[in-house]
Amino acid sequence: MAKKFQELVKKFDTIRKYTRDFYVYGFKERDEFSYGSQRGYDNERRRIESYLSEWIETDIVYGKKRVRLEIDPHKNSSNPLAQVWQSKSFTKNDVFLHFVLLDIFADGEQRTIQEVVDVIDEVYLIHFLDGYLLDSLTVRKKIKEYTELGIFNETKNGRECLYAQVPALELEEDVYQAIDFYKEIFPVGILGEYLLRGQEKQESLFQFKHVFPVQVLDSQVVLELLEAIRTRKEVSFETDRHQFERFIPVKICSSCESGRQYLIGQVAGKRHLYSIRINFITKVQIGEATAQFEVVNEKFLKQKRLTWNAAFTSRKTQKLKVYLAIDEKKERYLIRRLEKEKRMGTVEHTGENEYSFSIAVVDMVALNPFLRTFFGRIKRIQCSNRNWEQQFWKDYQQMYQLYDGGEQNESTLS
Repeated sequence: MAKKFQELVKKFDTIRKYTRDFYVYGFKERDEFSYGSQRGYDNERRRIESYLSEWIETDIVYGKKRVRLEIDPHKNSSNPLAQVWQSKSFTKNDVFLHFVLLDIFADGEQRTIQEVVDVIDEVYLIHFLDGYLLDSLTVRKKIKEYTELGIFNETKNGRECLYAQVPALELEEDVYQAIDFYKEIFPVGILGEYLLRGQEKQESLFQFKHVFPVQVLDSQVVLELLEAIRTRKEVSFETDRHQFERFIPVKICSSCESGRQYLIGQVAGKRHLYSIRINFITKVQIGEATAQFEVVNEKFLKQKRLTWNAAFTSRKTQKLKVYLAIDEKKERYLIRRLEKEKRMGTVEHTGENEYSFSIAVVDMVALNPFLRTFFGRIKRIQCSNRNWEQQFWKDYQQMYQLYDGGEQNESTLS
């Protein structure tokens, strides 16, 4: 007999991977998902459709169905992908104890586990005619779980442990507006979604030109990594290719261009910094505190001054100076953009309607996307890496031919 489809999620890593592939890529066919079986693909697709049905689009290409998520941040004031966190597999005991425990502790009083067990037997289980029973160990585990989640707090009275429900947050209206803003632009935005869930639904005051909904799928991993960084502890985790043991995390970097998030750190005993895509990381385990945290952090801060993006290398420092044609009167916005986006570089006024951008980095290729946005304004380039400069002008010529159909003489460009 075929296994019955269950909409609820047992392991979030699986739904996280499928949701990301649907959202980010959106061009795969059923038999192109290399992980899991085709039946597994069908089950995960149905789960995603149950959460995100209004954002799913399908195409038929050469007789084959392709599924993708179409999410327009200009039309949504909250992140639709947060809904995949709202479904979790549970047992009969889980759902019973969830409501019973919250009901018992609703009066704000402290109780021991044995007192809770007695109340459940005398007030709740008495109404079950099928002999439904719960042992004290099951109740103890659930209370301990809720204590770790922050739903209950624990205090000691001699050798006894007393438990009480943590009071609900009461926040002012302006605080909720702040949460509504930051949940879309800060890491672990799912926390903001949870805080706002119990509030009366109101239209958001905010909409964003650049927002990356897919980051919410990495919230659990980011939260665990931030905790390790805060406490200066090592972590162990897996990626799609490697397993890392005793990794010392020092920083999480988020790209304002692509939305990709990177973990920066070093494996204990190794020399070089690693930059690892967080969407590839699973099964994070926080280890012991490390005395090497400051050493690795200092290395990161030193290399950061010579790194345009999150790709850290040990190459020789290279210098670049680009001269740009900018109309000083009509294009002040471009000058402001240069100042805003120059990162560790410098901007100078070098002549009438001419500005220069100078920088020293270890990886010139990382600058290409930024420089391409000024293709039509570049007058000349001075670079210590001649190979990179030749390739850059080659790309420039190919772009010119692609859009204009003409030819450019390399000597006129350089």
